[in-house]
Amino acid sequence: MRSAWVCMALAGCMAEDPAVPWPAGLALISNLNQGAWLWGDATGTEPFVAAAELDPACAECIAFQGRLRTGADGELEAVLTWSQHDGGVDDLRSRAGGVDPETHALQWELDSIDLSAFPGVCEPDPADPCRPAPESSGTARDVCQLKMAHDVQVVAESPTARTLWVADAANARVLEVTLQDGDNCGVVQTLLSADNPDWDIYNSPNRLHYFEDDAGEHLWISQKGSTPSTAEGVAQYADLSSGKLTGWSKAQNDWRQDWEFPPQSTEFARFLNTPHGLAAPGGGLVYAHSLSDSWEWGAGTGGSIGMATLNASGTPVYAGDALLDRGYLHFPRSLTLLPDGSWLVLDSGCFDAAGCEFPSQAWRVRLPEPATTTQAGSWDRDATEISWTTAVVLDGPLWTTEDTLYSVEWLGS
Repeated sequence: MRSAWVCMALAGCMAEDPAVPWPAGLALISNLNQGAWLWGDATGTEPFVAAAELDPACAECIAFQGRLRTGADGELEAVLTWSQHDGGVDDLRSRAGGVDPETHALQWELDSIDLSAFPGVCEPDPADPCRPAPESSGTARDVCQLKMAHDVQVVAESPTARTLWVADAANARVLEVTLQDGDNCGVVQTLLSADNPDWDIYNSPNRLHYFEDDAGEHLWISQKGSTPSTAEGVAQYADLSSGKLTGWSKAQNDWRQDWEFPPQSTEFARFLNTPHGLAAPGGGLVYAHSLSDSWEWGAGTGGSIGMATLNASGTPVYAGDALLDRGYLHFPRSLTLLPDGSWLVLDSGCFDAAGCEFPSQAWRVRLPEPATTTQAGSWDRDATEISWTTAVVLDGPLWTTEDTLYSVEWLGS
């Protein structure tokens, strides 16, 4: 019997024959450097909407995560995240919004944040708690706003407000925000950052998975990097690409870490090499291990599809890194589960388009059974802690382009 995390019970298992037809429906794709989102299927892509259409200030914006959800009114909504990108670091302020897929109308927008509940984090404008002080610059200004936010997930909605979780990547934090209807300034309710005793050295959160169960509220995060470490085994290599997956839960009114993956050893630190795109089908984790097959932290090329099951206590247990049985993943960045149990894997080619020798493209694959191994899944130059396995390619490459595709999410029919 196939494991639940490979083929969801609702959809059933896909056939053993690799020639499984493409399921009916569309995928939402973000084109990072063009600042736009696309629709895609087995035949190709077509434009959906550009950030400049939503935000007049977007002369040079980049497009991050696109999510799809059904709102409280029963209507489909695309939740899109974008950032200014002027070629430098002077203004990388981010915004997010809910967009009607048919009319492209912006239903709501998160443009700024109010950190008044966290004194000392930000020096706001005395006249407006949603803006940095006029004389602030650099980091003092950045922490008062969203900077290079990569992902926004709507987790609750009422007739008057929405609750959002935001991966505020360049500020190395994750925020829970309440956004009142008709307002574009979100009031920060929860701040997961270096001020939290469990946050440790996590940087560049890029993908969120919030859910509720009988035990309460949970949040799982993929973080691309961490502060350069002097821990034994990584001191000579670790940089902003030594990443982790982490799991959190709410206890009383505070959030505490349940697990980090890969877990730290008593002898040396363990990290993934530039992880992205955490996905969480029932019973496990799947993630884009963007540079698992590379020779350096955050450099080179070559990645895989990382997998973990969950043990009885809900902690991830490493279950292998899958390479393609044909073709090659240069920089996998996003994954989405299809109704037939197969996966779409988006390969960006490189971290960004500048000087990239490889195209962005997608592959539809069947993942292997989870491996049983004593290895931890952490990266090192000799791959001593990685158990290589193989994913069967069903379709691909798809959507090949010289642009940098960032994320993919399945809409269905």
